[in-house]
Amino acid sequence: MSKERKFYDLEPGEGSHYLCENGVRIARFDGLVKAEAVSELYMQAEAARLHRKIDEVYLETRTEGIKAAYLDLKAEQGGLSAVSIGKLLERTGLPKKALHSFLLEEARAGNADLHPSTLINLSAEDREGLLPVPGSTEPAITVTQRRELAEAKRQQHQIDELYFERSQNVEEQEQGMEP
Repeated sequence: MSKERKFYDLEPGEGSHYLCENGVRIARFDGLVKAEAVSELYMQAEAARLHRKIDEVYLETRTEGIKAAYLDLKAEQGGLSAVSIGKLLERTGLPKKALHSFLLEEARAGNADLHPSTLINLSAEDREGLLPVPGSTEPAITVTQRRELAEAKRQQHQIDELYFERSQNVEEQEQGMEP
């Protein structure tokens, strides 16, 4: 399917009508009613294609915005991975339903963990972000991106390996210095 926008119109002919796409005749009809009906279907299909494209761009933009907000909040917390859904809601400016829907989709896909909590001693911000989780009696108040968690564990493992190597090198040097 072409990525350019398509325009449809009807062109009268000798005893018939032509459906035109971007000025090029694509179909001939003997009756005006049939031509108008088909023209309407083509315009509806084009409108649906454009709406799908808009939805794709919105979803991509929304996803990147949520991930950026998550990373900002995580950094503000000194690297703590569990981020308040209420703070994420405030930071993204998304409607609550849209953010909740996104987080549930991410959790179902295995990309995020939702952490439930009791309703005791929650801030107003956390109460605003409460996310009912299907199958759980307690709502979620924080979220952790699994990819972030996996990356943090990988980095910690690398740091541990470097520390171990260096400590062995120091021990070997110390043993070599003993008389």
